[in-house]
Amino acid sequence: MDLSKRWISPVEAYDKAVDKQKFLPFLPKAQQEAGTRLSGGRRKNAMQRHALDRILACMLQAHTAASDLNFTVGHPPQVEVNGQLTPVTTDPPLPQLTPFQTERIALALVGADRRLTEDLVRRGSCDLSYTLGTMARFRVNIFQQRGHFSVVLRRLPSDVPTVASMELPSVIAKLAEPRNGLILVTGTTGSGKSTTLAAVLRHHQ
Repeated sequence: MDLSKRWISPVEAYDKAVDKQKFLPFLPKAQQEAGTRLSGGRRKNAMQRHALDRILACMLQAHTAASDLNFTVGHPPQVEVNGQLTPVTTDPPLPQLTPFQTERIALALVGADRRLTEDLVRRGSCDLSYTLGTMARFRVNIFQQRGHFSVVLRRLPSDVPTVASMELPSVIAKLAEPRNGLILVTGTTGSGKSTTLAAVLRHHQ
């Protein structure tokens, strides 16, 4: 993944477009004129993802207990362990991420998905899933912060837990039994909302 060349980001190109509604169908052409293509080049995207996978693997190998992987402009790649962010040395080295580098990482994750591309251009953020071979699965959030892209990859557990293994009250297992009604599972980031729901669904199945 070449991180050294200057290019026009999709957001920058979109902002400069006179007719924004007509711009989206021709977004790949705009990127090609700037030296890259946002979509339509599977071989190029595969090369990007190969390099990205190597970076992600380095981060996970350095901190096996990491819950999140973070890419933010002005900082090196960071992992979150027990709520604390820790910088990680990667291959290739990225001592201080530039706006261009974080955009390239974001686009490597988005690939040629047109819906994600439009979300990123129109709303400034998108959510997706990403699998690092057999090593890990992630829930990914790409968003704009101070005019630049930031990327957060939340590591997902490989195995679906049980209500018992999470030491939850037994009544939690019965949440999926009612045929009618609405149940809200709320909490702060990383508090276990998705994991709790997965355990309840596993019990129900």
